Amino acid sequence: MKNTKKFSLLTASALMAGSLFSAPVFAETTGTTGGGSASTTATADIKGGSLTLNGSLSPISLSQTLNGSQISTDAQSLGSVEIVDARGTGAGYSLTASATALSGTHGNVVLTPGSVAKKDTTSDATPTLVSGAQTLTTNPTQILTAGKSSVSEGKGSYTVDLGSLQITDIPANAYAGSYSTTVTVTLNAAPTGQE
Repeated sequence: MKNTKKFSLLTASALMAGSLFSAPVFAETTGTTGGGSASTTATADIKGGSLTLNGSLSPISLSQTLNGSQISTDAQSLGSVEIVDARGTGAGYSLTASATALSGTHGNVVLTPGSVAKKDTTSDATPTLVSGAQTLTTNPTQILTAGKSSVSEGKGSYTVDLGSLQITDIPANAYAGSYSTTVTVTLNAAPTGQE
């Protein structure tokens, strides 16, 4: 700190002395002003997330009265689920449904899918939902697929109305009683037919 003070005083003295013996000096202008620019590269590292199925299925309580002929139960909503594909790969996926055989009687477990819609408006085009009634068995049945024919499909978040479930083709000779089946919906990390 002491050296700095000395240097400052000497510099000030020299400037004062110079001003006594020197002619005035004026700054020279060139007619243009200085300018410039600076640039940089910003890099954003966007990491892929996961493929998830959110939500739960609604409890189903179906009923019908035997009448001496083949019958079907009423239909009830299976509920809705949310599919989120945040992988950022366009690899696609499929949603399948299966059902165990009815305990104690014959009949078919039938699902009629509802609809699919974007949850976030910036998502890709909506996945493809099958149309019409689908008979469920222990072998998974495809009800929705994304990315099988186009990578611009299925990335983002979607709400899937799974539609209605009913038991059909209950024979005329069925016994009265309570029958059950377990319905399972599975999200697969590849479009149907691709592994």
